[in-house]
Amino acid sequence: AFSFFNQIFIPRGPARTIAYMFKHEVCHGRLGHSYDILGMEVVKAFFWINPAIYEIRRSLSAIHEFEADREVLKQADAEEYESTLVAEALRGIHYPLGNHFNQSLLIRRINKMKRLTKSIEGWRIAVLAVTTMAITVFIACQDQIQVPV
Repeated sequence: AFSFFNQIFIPRGPARTIAYMFKHEVCHGRLGHSYDILGMEVVKAFFWINPAIYEIRRSLSAIHEFEADREVLKQADAEEYESTLVAEALRGIHYPLGNHFNQSLLIRRINKMKRLTKSIEGWRIAVLAVTTMAITVFIACQDQIQVPV
């Protein structure tokens, strides 16, 4: 599936997969990622010889995917969405053990989604706050002695 401005192109598939793809691509459109891609392609046309441009383009695409995933996760179940992404990535591959899955952006996306959906436990926040306060008080209560030179 892909989108270009407000046009969304989704291949046939199960209804659940299509629904998630549609939400994901709508997020790309709403966030204006097509403008970023077009601008990057113009820059790449002028600086095609610079190898850093290709890495910047790859990083920009990854950021776009992370942003769209974050928006979809606000409305969807994380595990179901992740399993749908994996199933879609493996669709049409007859030998799933011998693919490029470990080098894929999909692994990074799933790890990022897991970090987004994990909530920070309250006791960790409390320990951090108490520790910060204690260090601040300790530093603030130290006598400042000036030694004459």
